[in-house]
Amino acid sequence: MTTFANLKTYAQDRYHDATDTKAVREIERFVNDAFRRIAREHDWSFYLKNGRVNTKVKYDTGTVAINTGDSALILSGGTWPTDAATGYASITIDSDTSIEFNVKTRTNGTQVIFEDGQVWIGSNVSGVDYDLYYYIYDLPTAFRKMYDHESQDFFSTYLAPTEFELYHLTNEATGSDPIFYTITQNKRIKLWPYPTRVYAMDFLYYRWPTVLTSDSDTMDWVEDWIDLAHRAIDLEIAIREKKGIQESVTMYSETLAKTKAMDTGRQFSRRTLGIAAGHPGATIPDVILRRGSIT
Repeated sequence: MTTFANLKTYAQDRYHDATDTKAVREIERFVNDAFRRIAREHDWSFYLKNGRVNTKVKYDTGTVAINTGDSALILSGGTWPTDAATGYASITIDSDTSIEFNVKTRTNGTQVIFEDGQVWIGSNVSGVDYDLYYYIYDLPTAFRKMYDHESQDFFSTYLAPTEFELYHLTNEATGSDPIFYTITQNKRIKLWPYPTRVYAMDFLYYRWPTVLTSDSDTMDWVEDWIDLAHRAIDLEIAIREKKGIQESVTMYSETLAKTKAMDTGRQFSRRTLGIAAGHPGATIPDVILRRGSIT
């Protein structure tokens, strides 16, 4: 198996034989940047992976109190969840459910503080019902993009981020199975309306290659296609040295095209393509879908 040490040796032979700290760092960057370049070029079957997001139920035990102009919400008859201040929890107060608050900190079991600039603008309230809910969830750390929004095992439909935020802004918080979801650049998925049940949402996604750090780390790429890795390293070095760039681009592009052609035969066609062509097998039978569990 090709290791990080093997790849660094290749890069060193193509770059120069210097072994000072700066040169070593550059060579390591050439190698890792080469694989990220490859990952961006195509939806490689090698980088396709199963992912899962587990939704949470809302918390509404007890009642709350807050004074006009305050950002501290006081809970009676309950205990704020310990994960309320992770940047994912939002709250609406029944006195005005059109206003959504995001939790910044959890002072203790009975007090949370809203994000900066968010204060209660209504009259003083006490003994009022509320909902604390979660509509933002982390995606896998290696997440790059969804495989296909139309083939996910979701109970909601994808919206572009701007469309989702507009829908979120103009539709008050009422818990149910989410109708829409979006993906944000910080590798989070947003669901709206917010979920009211625990649900395992399974999906397929393309991941980023694993960053190589130790000499013994194995190349996160198809062994038979190592020539594309070499051409990508050549290109990174050419760009750094500002020499032979066009030749490196040509060699890389030719190898990339050949490798993409080989990978195409390893994948299923998108459902959208089948639908567009009127293919009788355009839909995926329910029997082969892995459903998330409901608890």
